[in-house]
Amino acid sequence: MASFDYDLIVIGSGPAGQRAAIQAAKLGKKTALVERKAVLGGVCINTGTIPSKTLREAVLYLQQNVPYEVGKANYREIARGQIIGDDIGILKLLFHRDTRELLGVHIIGESASELVHIGQAVLTFGGKIDYFITNVFNYPRLAEDYKIAAFDGVNRLAN
Repeated sequence: MASFDYDLIVIGSGPAGQRAAIQAAKLGKKTALVERKAVLGGVCINTGTIPSKTLREAVLYLQQNVPYEVGKANYREIARGQIIGDDIGILKLLFHRDTRELLGVHIIGESASELVHIGQAVLTFGGKIDYFITNVFNYPRLAEDYKIAAFDGVNRLAN
């Protein structure tokens, strides 16, 4: 039987497992990531959780040839992302090119479950991408990614 020498063995490659393994590796620890399935990412990436309904709706829009645009923001681009050291997190907004109505929100990264409710609220009241541009978000917080993603998406409309 083979013998291995690790400082840390992380069980599960979902967001928490990935985060733990990355942080340990950054600290110079010899790390192993163990996943039950053949692909990494856990349930969040491969099966679906809270954002699944939004992703489903986005796919339905795309199948109907709805003109859409995407705005995105990486955690590493904002102060809070840099403070917590999350360089893999991302927030994406999908919106209608003509009406600017928000069609979907996708978030992968630390505290995604604490951010998704903001997008869910805007989706529920039929809000537009402009909501994120005209409203104030606390600083430095990950919710600032909504504003950055909205500006990114609107700027894409000009091109």
